[in-house]
Amino acid sequence: PDSKADVVVSLLVETWKLETPCAVLALPPSAASAALDRPAMSPRLDLILRRGLAEAARQTHGWVFTCGERGSFGAQTAGHAQAYGYNLGFESPFIAVVAGDRMLEDMSEVQNGKVHHYGSGSGLLPPGAKRVPSFPRASQARAAGKAADGLTKQDLDSRHTHFIMVDGGLEGADGLRDRLEYYISSQDVSGDGIQTPKLIIVINGDASTLEWVRGGLDDKDPATLTAVPVLVIAESGGAASDIWRYCSPESDTYLELPTVDSRHDEEYVAACARLLPEIEELGKIGRASCRERV
Repeated sequence: PDSKADVVVSLLVETWKLETPCAVLALPPSAASAALDRPAMSPRLDLILRRGLAEAARQTHGWVFTCGERGSFGAQTAGHAQAYGYNLGFESPFIAVVAGDRMLEDMSEVQNGKVHHYGSGSGLLPPGAKRVPSFPRASQARAAGKAADGLTKQDLDSRHTHFIMVDGGLEGADGLRDRLEYYISSQDVSGDGIQTPKLIIVINGDASTLEWVRGGLDDKDPATLTAVPVLVIAESGGAASDIWRYCSPESDTYLELPTVDSRHDEEYVAACARLLPEIEELGKIGRASCRERV
């Protein structure tokens, strides 16, 4: 978790032979807690997103970053996009930064320099941990997958092209991912003459997604150190839909906070009350700055 970003990027480029990125496309982080029931995205939207993300990564020569967990709508979308692009001959990197403590398979016995076949059955669940289903649509089973001791284990989405395993929990993995994305987007790593742009793409999500978006919009946030544009997929449900409903003047519920119901528990509603007004205000500042530059 303490790895330096430049060392990891050097590994990706010099050892794994990835082409240096001309853009960073970031999808939501891991859910910090078991999710409530979330409706699945429509097949039409799912198809649009996988095609759009695959094409965006190809045209921008970008790297796509996700949490890599199959229980995440964002990582699932990235996996679909990679598979779609691969069938068309695209070779865009889809990179998962994964918290080792959340992995379904126990990797404690894996040795450096040795090949480990993930999913081979050689890794067993730690005592007390529960399996989380592979697909977000299995919402009832996923909610039951939260163990009494708080250990929640996740399958990985195997359609990503590269995985960076980080020892420990979410804090270490999210921290390394923040440093990687900032290192790349704060300079011209590709040599194309412009600072590498970064785009946050919000697909579904929970309270941790609200925190992530708020940090991305704030140029004083210690994790990002700069404000970046945010693309909200309004019809994808979860935090993405709540952000659009609250922040968009086109919404019938503009500036109305969510209330407790079957899809919003008290903890999530409290996070919305704290973060949505800040997201809306920071978004206004960002739009004003764009108009001034134009």
